[in-house]
Amino acid sequence: MEVKSTIQVNEHSDLQTVLNLVAQSKEPVNINFVFQNISFVVQSQLVGINPPKQKSVSHAS
Repeated sequence: MEVKSTIQVNEHSDLQTVLNLVAQSKEPVNINFVFQNISFVVQSQLVGINPPKQKSVSHAS
Protein backbone atom coordinates (compact mmCIF):
# COMPACT_ATOMS: atom_id res chain seq x y z
CA MET A 1 0.00 0.00 0.00
CA GLU A 2 1.51 3.29 -1.09
CA VAL A 3 0.64 6.33 0.99
CA LYS A 4 1.22 9.76 -0.50
CA SER A 5 1.04 12.85 1.62
CA THR A 6 2.34 16.38 1.39
CA ILE A 7 3.87 18.11 4.38
CA GLN A 8 4.39 21.86 4.45
CA VAL A 9 7.93 22.52 5.68
CA ASN A 10 8.67 25.67 7.65
CA GLU A 11 11.99 27.42 7.17
CA HIS A 12 14.52 26.96 9.99
CA SER A 13 12.75 23.81 11.20
CA ASP A 14 14.20 20.40 12.06
CA LEU A 15 12.39 18.94 9.06
CA GLN A 16 13.98 21.46 6.70
CA THR A 17 17.39 20.48 8.09
CA VAL A 18 16.64 16.81 7.42
CA LEU A 19 15.40 17.53 3.90
CA ASN A 20 18.55 19.52 3.13
CA LEU A 21 20.67 16.55 4.23
CA VAL A 22 18.64 14.18 2.04
CA ALA A 23 18.85 16.54 -0.96
CA GLN A 24 22.63 16.96 -0.65
CA SER A 25 23.45 13.29 -0.15
CA LYS A 26 24.21 11.00 -3.06
CA GLU A 27 23.40 7.95 -0.89
CA PRO A 28 20.17 7.10 0.96
CA VAL A 29 19.95 8.76 4.38
CA ASN A 30 18.67 7.09 7.55
CA ILE A 31 16.27 9.36 9.44
CA ASN A 32 15.58 8.43 13.07
CA PHE A 33 12.53 9.87 14.81
CA VAL A 34 10.26 9.10 17.76
CA PHE A 35 6.47 9.33 17.56
CA GLN A 36 4.22 8.32 20.46
CA ASN A 37 7.13 6.55 22.18
CA ILE A 38 7.87 4.44 19.09
CA SER A 39 11.25 4.86 17.41
CA PHE A 40 11.23 4.85 13.63
CA VAL A 41 14.15 4.61 11.23
CA VAL A 42 13.28 5.74 7.71
CA GLN A 43 15.67 5.47 4.81
CA SER A 44 15.10 8.36 2.44
CA GLN A 45 16.57 9.29 -0.92
CA LEU A 46 15.83 12.24 -3.19
CA VAL A 47 14.25 10.95 -6.41
CA GLY A 48 12.92 14.18 -7.94
CA ILE A 49 12.33 17.87 -7.52
CA ASN A 50 9.13 19.56 -8.66
CA PRO A 51 9.48 22.09 -10.15
CA PRO A 52 12.97 21.17 -11.36
CA LYS A 53 15.76 23.51 -10.26
CA GLN A 54 16.31 26.17 -12.85
CA LYS A 55 19.84 26.64 -14.13
CA SER A 56 20.87 30.24 -13.88
CA VAL A 57 21.22 31.88 -17.27
CA SER A 58 23.19 35.07 -17.64
CA HIS A 59 22.07 37.48 -20.30
CA ALA A 60 24.51 39.89 -21.91
CA SER A 61 23.04 43.38 -22.04
